Amino acid sequence: MLKLKSMIEFLITPQTANQRVDKYVKKLLPDAPLSFIYKLFRKKDVKVNKAPVKINYILQDNDVLTLYINKQQYDEFRIEPTLEAKKFPYEIIYEDKNILIVNKPAGLLVHGGNKKETLTLTNAVLAYLKSQGEYDETKGVTIAPAHRLDRNTAGLIVYGKSVRALQALTSMFEASAKISKKYLAIVSGNPLENGKIKKSLIKDHDSGMVIIKDTGDKALTTYEVLENFASSALVELNLISGRTHQLRVHLASINHPIIGDGRYGDKEVNKKAQKEFNIANQLLVAHKLIFLNPPEPLEYLKGERFIAPLPKQFEYVLNRLRKKD
Repeated sequence: MLKLKSMIEFLITPQTANQRVDKYVKKLLPDAPLSFIYKLFRKKDVKVNKAPVKINYILQDNDVLTLYINKQQYDEFRIEPTLEAKKFPYEIIYEDKNILIVNKPAGLLVHGGNKKETLTLTNAVLAYLKSQGEYDETKGVTIAPAHRLDRNTAGLIVYGKSVRALQALTSMFEASAKISKKYLAIVSGNPLENGKIKKSLIKDHDSGMVIIKDTGDKALTTYEVLENFASSALVELNLISGRTHQLRVHLASINHPIIGDGRYGDKEVNKKAQKEFNIANQLLVAHKLIFLNPPEPLEYLKGERFIAPLPKQFEYVLNRLRKKD
């Protein structure tokens, strides 16, 4: 029996423009095998503005994409709208039509490690934007963070609200000339007032830890000591490159690990800090972002500074250290 095809249309918006049409169709039909997606193109069942297109066509704002597909197959392969619209439970630092900057608390994952992990920052962002009418998972909209923070690191995370904005943000976080990323940390010992750590990093697959190795990815951190205490210091870190666990490994490599860092820190120092301050996470905050030279469509943000307030735990430890001095 011949299966009748339905005509299903999608209006391309600034959120979904500037991406390959095959990538977008895959987002619309996430459970469809790639062979099925490419078959749609071969049979000219994917059209943009009423004309068949090749898989590498870049979607433009106001394009109309049409899928000619059996309704049963469409229902089988499409995204089910399961996300509940909710208020945002965390602090919003800045928001406009292109980006959202939020203050991630320590202990919260940015992304889930698996589908069962639902309590994540990204899920909270998507639920919030759905409540604002800016996100619909059934329309293939891409809203994602442009960078990452470790679970136990607090601070600023930037989300792109459209493909184009996310591409611009990603390029910024890959180039130190476009953005300045500054962190605050309380470290063990008293480092030199100013310093530079230039050591290559690679992940050791046996231990799962990041280690220093000449054959690894090049990584550069600069730092400035803001305050010295009896056996610790408050430092401002400038993340020039953005390798996994870079700041934590670099500081540990100069014998000034971040206090509270259970993986790369000093066990005795951490034990003492836990007893004295009852800390739950490493004392590291993604504190400040400066948009130095953002590309389109974010050029209007040039020179803007975004600052996260210190977490209560971090501020508490800092005040205790100041009083002890």
